[in-house]
Amino acid sequence: MKKLLNFSNILCLSPHPDDVEYSMLGSMIKFQDTNFTILNLSKGGRFDKTTSEMRMKECKLIWDSLPNVSGQLLHDEYLIDQEQDELIFKIENILNIGDFDALFIPADNDTHQDHNKVTNVGRALTRKDMCSIVEYKTPHTLNNWIPNLFISLDDENVWNLKIELLDYFSSQLNQPYFKPNPLKNFHIDFLSSRKKINFVESYKIITNYC
Repeated sequence: MKKLLNFSNILCLSPHPDDVEYSMLGSMIKFQDTNFTILNLSKGGRFDKTTSEMRMKECKLIWDSLPNVSGQLLHDEYLIDQEQDELIFKIENILNIGDFDALFIPADNDTHQDHNKVTNVGRALTRKDMCSIVEYKTPHTLNNWIPNLFISLDDENVWNLKIELLDYFSSQLNQPYFKPNPLKNFHIDFLSSRKKINFVESYKIITNYC
């Protein structure tokens, strides 16, 4: 069995297209017996010149490449225009949080205002259900965020496939964090490297109901 933290079904909240994929794609490739559902809460940022229908098409190319991954777009509006209670209402109208073992949300120490909003929404969504919460690291996560879970991507099939699939984000390839060196550096943790683990995805377990 190849399950992430023994979870069968995980819901991943993505503020924009590519946030979850950039942060978690290696784990999705590695843990093939866990089903990952990605809910994109918007098609991009209001002031991001790359925001377009193309970004959702790029996401779909990745989802269709992995049998244990599926996804959908919640709405076309910008997150900055959505109130927190409105987002919660929309999500709960299309998904039953109780159907998922865990909810993965952006780190709470994040410089992007949309990411912060999604983190708060995610915590509220689990108020009634025994659903674990795990935060994932994004390129906007601050250094004072302390992860407590590292998923090794050192298997060549995992690392190489993640890099290959991220190339589907052709609209984002000129972004600084998609350049080869920043992309590699994002996946390097000093303490993990001392243990001879080259590349990791970083998470913080907030609650875990077993």
